[in-house]
Amino acid sequence: MPAGIHEGQGATPGADGNATLLVAGRYCLDRPLARGSQLTTWAALDHSESDHPPVIVRLFRHRADAADAHERAFDGQVAARHGRPLPGLPDLVELGWEDARRFVVFAQPRGESLAAIPQERIAALAREDRLRIARRLVAAVHALHESGFMHLDLSPENVILDLARGEAHLRDWGYMVPMHRPSTTVPAPADLAGAGHAFASAELLAGSTADPRDDVYAVACLAYQVISGAHPYRGRPAQKAAALGWRPQPLRALNTHQHGLLMRALAFERSSRVVRLDELAAALGDDESTSRASTLASSTGIRASRVAMMGVLAIAAAWTGYEATSAMAARPTMQAARPATFVATGDEGRDPAHVRPLRRAEHLTPDAVAADLNRRIFITPRAPGAEGGRAQAQPPAAAMTTALVRDPS
Repeated sequence: MPAGIHEGQGATPGADGNATLLVAGRYCLDRPLARGSQLTTWAALDHSESDHPPVIVRLFRHRADAADAHERAFDGQVAARHGRPLPGLPDLVELGWEDARRFVVFAQPRGESLAAIPQERIAALAREDRLRIARRLVAAVHALHESGFMHLDLSPENVILDLARGEAHLRDWGYMVPMHRPSTTVPAPADLAGAGHAFASAELLAGSTADPRDDVYAVACLAYQVISGAHPYRGRPAQKAAALGWRPQPLRALNTHQHGLLMRALAFERSSRVVRLDELAAALGDDESTSRASTLASSTGIRASRVAMMGVLAIAAAWTGYEATSAMAARPTMQAARPATFVATGDEGRDPAHVRPLRRAEHLTPDAVAADLNRRIFITPRAPGAEGGRAQAQPPAAAMTTALVRDPS
């Protein structure tokens, strides 16, 4: 029987025939959820309630003196949060001692662990739902830090999702390491070799003193996995991913600001992992108006891009027409003589003896010339025995090659 767990009076045999294990005479332990060198997490039932609600019991292995000043300060810090719900965190049911070992009991959140949900189901969620879940996880860790504790045990097994309701909670408060005493009750590197191995910072894996930025790295990995459906470093621990020079793939679901914050939170070194969790949670904001505004801005941007492109094409077309008109205006001035013949001025240098008198001509503007050229389609005369002539477009230049039309008289 594990130390610190006592068989209650009147205990009934469990499904395996063994006596039911009770903590504090009321919490019936069902199955272990996680085991470590410093604590064990159990799924249990509260037999003090008529409906036996499910709870989470965390049993610390190390012995301590409950009268110690540090322990009493810790208990007081935890007790101050009793009955005060924290967003994304389970309610604290009880904190106590048994056989010189501390135990903490939490209400069990509704849903299933992130580790048990296929990645395809997560990736199939709408973008707004994935961002909402990621935001609530980040906000939960931030709330725990604001309460004075570090979690240091964040992994998919410790994240509970209720996809039907779009809710996300942490399963418990983790190691509950006080922010002002980070050297106490930190997870041993050996404890991180399991599920949390890929979500632990390089510093924790190296056995360094705990730091709130270790939680920042872990929750950033979880947020990335929820948004994309995959671990940012393909499930590799931070040390190995850093040695390989890996970088997370950009996420199309995030805008530039969101992506920048998340990438900083995923930095391998603490010195580069300077991100405020409340800022990251706000950036991943999940309220409907923000989503609608984002969608509207996106669609408006697309429409604006299309309008701008049409404007560019219109300007280009206008400029091309202007260039063509300018080029035509630069040619020798065309004049039309009756009957419907063209003459061209600009031959003043020719011998007058070779130029017959010109008929009266009328000045044509470039626009009129262009309109006339557009109408100049000649029909080839019908050959004898042929069914019909074939329309041929004469090159405009052919109609303009005659410089002078001599008087037929």
